[in-house]
Amino acid sequence: MRKRLGLVVLAVAAAPWALFAQSNRQAVSFAASIAISGINAPPSLAVDGAGNIYLAGQASSRELPQTAAGFHTQPGQRCGFVLKLNPDASRVEYASYFGCSGTQANSIAVDASGSAYVTGMTFSSSDFPILNPVAPRPANNFSDDAFILKLSPDGSSVIYSTTIGGVETDQGNAIAVDSGGSAYVTGQTNSGDFPVRSALQPISGSPPSHCGIFGCQTVADAFVVKLAPNGSLVYSTYLGGTGVDMGYGIAADSSGNAYVTGQTDSPNFPLRAGGYITACAPVPNLPCATSGFVIKLNSTGSTLVYSTLIAQGGTRGVAIAVDSSQSAYITGSGLVQVTIPSDPCNNCSFVARLSQDGTALLYSATINDADMRALALDSAGNAYAAGYALGDAIAVRISKTGGPPFRAYLGPGDPSGVATNPSGAMIVAGYGLQGSFPTTPGAVQTSICGADLDYFCGYLFVAGMDVISQPPLSTPQFYPGGLVNAASLEFGLPAPGEIITAFGSGFGPPGLVIGQPDSLGRLPRSLAGTSILFSGSQAPLLYVAPNQLSAIVPYGVANSPAVSIVIDDQGVRSQPQAWSLGVAGAAPAIFTQNQSGSGPGAILNQDLRLNTVQNPAALGSIIVIYGTGEGATDPQGIEGIVNHDPAPIPKLPV
Repeated sequence: MRKRLGLVVLAVAAAPWALFAQSNRQAVSFAASIAISGINAPPSLAVDGAGNIYLAGQASSRELPQTAAGFHTQPGQRCGFVLKLNPDASRVEYASYFGCSGTQANSIAVDASGSAYVTGMTFSSSDFPILNPVAPRPANNFSDDAFILKLSPDGSSVIYSTTIGGVETDQGNAIAVDSGGSAYVTGQTNSGDFPVRSALQPISGSPPSHCGIFGCQTVADAFVVKLAPNGSLVYSTYLGGTGVDMGYGIAADSSGNAYVTGQTDSPNFPLRAGGYITACAPVPNLPCATSGFVIKLNSTGSTLVYSTLIAQGGTRGVAIAVDSSQSAYITGSGLVQVTIPSDPCNNCSFVARLSQDGTALLYSATINDADMRALALDSAGNAYAAGYALGDAIAVRISKTGGPPFRAYLGPGDPSGVATNPSGAMIVAGYGLQGSFPTTPGAVQTSICGADLDYFCGYLFVAGMDVISQPPLSTPQFYPGGLVNAASLEFGLPAPGEIITAFGSGFGPPGLVIGQPDSLGRLPRSLAGTSILFSGSQAPLLYVAPNQLSAIVPYGVANSPAVSIVIDDQGVRSQPQAWSLGVAGAAPAIFTQNQSGSGPGAILNQDLRLNTVQNPAALGSIIVIYGTGEGATDPQGIEGIVNHDPAPIPKLPV
């Protein structure tokens, strides 16, 4: 196969997946995958004191599990759901479905007894369960309302369930539960008649933007609600000013104080003097740039203990957690003041820790080109954040004292939840579209959607990783599960001449370095002091970056009974990773237009225009297909040479 420079460019642009962990600092203990179809909301995750795993979300799927235990055991159209799995994800303990004419579960929490608490939004009026409501649902309500629901430990019954909202759209985004069983919810409301009680802010901060026969719509305000263990309303309050305010994350401490994070562009958002940042930054045509906020509300909801911005514009907080010292941890997007060594900020996310009084950042770090969505703490105060980075599902761990972020890359999917279990393992959950998630033996794995549903086919995933003591950052580390075909993004034995991408730790330059062919068209075999060796032979490099690289497997490893792979960084080498199965005869794959490993291929028509449904190739015309993994060739190929002649022919019928 003739190697084209376009192939190299596509390989560099692709963002390949690693199978699970970024390095051997972490070992995957289990990974489960559940097929879904239809329009689905990202799943939320919780773990109880026994290590059982809870997922909540929305699905229109006949593929979801059905169990004898559960509140309603038959999935339907646009159902909210709660799935409980045992600690190693080998069994579904119960599957409960509710509000199947339009309900979306956005967040889940679990108390010490194993009762699950869920919030989200529902349009369902006839089939959403209502038990002990805190306020009547408005008449003539044609919009979504927030809901709060508590299930029994076995999932078979509802302990309480209520909607809360006005005549316009209301949405619960996050829920937390304290040690006494009180539930805390935050979200956003556009209703001027949102139910309030013992409110810090009893009316919307923004004037009505539209009034109709059923009521008035306002610009979105955040809200905070607290329910007692029996489901009665302790307090309910607006939180916001004249701009757009949204609550995305909530946590509670053992004293019943609530911690909320979100975003605001209100110049009069209720900030408190003495906070870390107490004024927003104006931007052209607006009084305030959108900024992430953090507030602490006392146990009765009557007083702001502190209220502060995370930065003066360009940020939002999406998740929050609190430790035993009442110090809050936040993750979100945007640039914050960086206090520990971390990535440069380019479309970045952050993880930060606030002081107990909200007056200072104890640490903050940025994660470049990332969108972090979830946050959790372990018993020692180490922070775990999960999200999406350059095509990779990613989890980040930062020590309580603020050490450099440690990354772990997961299988193909988009994380939306993270937690830790009693043994200290990190649990990550999320979803993906099309394809499948690599599972471990014994874990739950339901069948992938049928051919008639492929366009909407996807999966929920949950994976557990044991956090092992970390070796020095200066020592290169390589995890075999992190070597993937750069086109298909699938893990497997490498083939001679295949373009691969590898992930690890302790190697690579601070930024991306792309390999440039020399005057003879040869790609470099070392970039920025980093190289990868296959059985002692340096591989040509397409690029190196922090803790990842892409290379071409040397043709000389063909027919080898075993292959040893080593990463060399500045003369320091990783321990050899021995592959006793040798290499594959071939691993053919076609690069895709969206660089995801699935979907339309990177194929050019004879006129060098991209082949698409709207621009098909003419019958009998020539097309150009960009791919890799053809295996051994005749004559033997010369890896890393662009457009060399004679063009080698694959030995196998690829």
